[in-house]
Amino acid sequence: MDTGKEDRRVWLEGLNVGDQVIIRRHNSQSLVRISRITPKQIVIGGHSRFWKRNGEQVGASVWNYATLYPATDEAVREVRERVERQKLINKVCVVRWEHFPLEYLRRVYAIVEEFWAEQE
Repeated sequence: MDTGKEDRRVWLEGLNVGDQVIIRRHNSQSLVRISRITPKQIVIGGHSRFWKRNGEQVGASVWNYATLYPATDEAVREVRERVERQKLINKVCVVRWEHFPLEYLRRVYAIVEEFWAEQE
């Protein structure tokens, strides 16, 4: 027997309402709480359902695939950092730089140059 699969099954069977888990999709991760558990499924937020036997999303396809994973301290930190990173990127992308004084633009560009220099 594959002990990894058995450990995963035991973890999934031990989940309770209110427990935090991570949903991993193709290129994103979300930190969520379990809202309901049925004999065969784990429900997140009343609409996302996952099989209790393997943690895979009910009705998933190759194009719409999600799986549950443990919300370890490290995984939670990574998810939160990704969310913060994406929020900051979104905010910076919509900045109307033409309204900034030249000195502010110079300081921003110095930060960008510093980063590029570290990458070489």
